Amino acid sequence: GPARKYVDLFLSRGCPLQCQFCFTPEMWGQNFRTYSPNHIREQLQQLLEEGYDHMIVQDDNFSRGGQWAYDVMDVFRDLGLTWDDNGGLEVENLTPEMVDYMAKSGATTLFLPFNFRNNKTGVLPPKRIEHYKKILGNAKDHGIYVYGSFILGFPEQTIDGMQEQVDFARTLREQELADWVTLYAFSVLPGTQRWRDIMRPTENGDWEPREESGVLFEGGHWNYSRYSVNTPQIGMDPVWKESGGQKGFTFDQFNERYYPWIVEINGEDKAKQWFEGGEWPK
Repeated sequence: GPARKYVDLFLSRGCPLQCQFCFTPEMWGQNFRTYSPNHIREQLQQLLEEGYDHMIVQDDNFSRGGQWAYDVMDVFRDLGLTWDDNGGLEVENLTPEMVDYMAKSGATTLFLPFNFRNNKTGVLPPKRIEHYKKILGNAKDHGIYVYGSFILGFPEQTIDGMQEQVDFARTLREQELADWVTLYAFSVLPGTQRWRDIMRPTENGDWEPREESGVLFEGGHWNYSRYSVNTPQIGMDPVWKESGGQKGFTFDQFNERYYPWIVEINGEDKAKQWFEGGEWPK
């Protein structure tokens, strides 16, 4: 189709979920707050006058807005706009009815992260898998482009445990429930609960890994600012593991499998497009 003129939007701030790996509550606070639908309508009308007709919603969790989210989607529909969600929707609180409403309001792409909020990073419960597939199937029935993500590389994970999530992601692609599923490498972000679990303050005001965490940073923990979600960052200390520490993985084990796993899920062409082109393979 013809090229669309698009703009990124933040319509809300804050998140009460307190996911242990996420920096959002530290940055925006835990109080979920929104612009009013009337204010949003005024802003969108101005954007329309400038020729923008496609909105990229970057909210950390647009679907947590309850009736507000429906009111905003009414504004999208009233103004004849199309929109994508790129910030990520909480799949667990999505319903088929909300996905129906999204489709009617002009949604063309949904980003659905399959993330665990705490240390339970093992096998996905069957009921959750069933819910995921129901939501994804409904979105695909509406012709909505779906991309999902998993975060892998938490300290308590094993390579076998990560493979189970990769297998599930591949199933979503094989059953055509998702157009693309990416793997994000876990990053130890300052200010998160995971950072506080793994790091400890030093006397000179710096931070360093806690010995009891068993975590080793590739290249040294002081390089954390150079890491990205597309780059494995940590592994478990082999000496610590052998001395009675919990199960885990080395950096090399994870790093060697990371890109092949993305190829396994999406195919070589899409994997190259993502890593070499830097854009979602749509």
